[in-house]
Amino acid sequence: MENWMMDKARSAFLDQVLIALSSNYFGSVPFEEIMEVFYSISSTAVSSSSAIENEAKILDALLELEILGLVVVNYDTDESSLTDLGLEWVRGKILLERLGIF
Repeated sequence: MENWMMDKARSAFLDQVLIALSSNYFGSVPFEEIMEVFYSISSTAVSSSSAIENEAKILDALLELEILGLVVVNYDTDESSLTDLGLEWVRGKILLERLGIF
């Protein structure tokens, strides 16, 4: 049961990072802007964690999302952008929430 809850919490965290990226889905988003948007929408960020720990969690999430094909991370510019698949994921999530399914 604990693993399921951990997976659910991780999934919610990844969703929030995707939503932060969708704030500018026409282009790349600098990491600092992702952090700002993430903190403005996130209830998942642990306030007792240091800023460096929170940044590390978001970087880990970006790498995981890149492996899943939902984002592209530009390591030279420190910017990330949604792929078409990532944008569809965000749209689907918003639709499900509006329908009361999630």
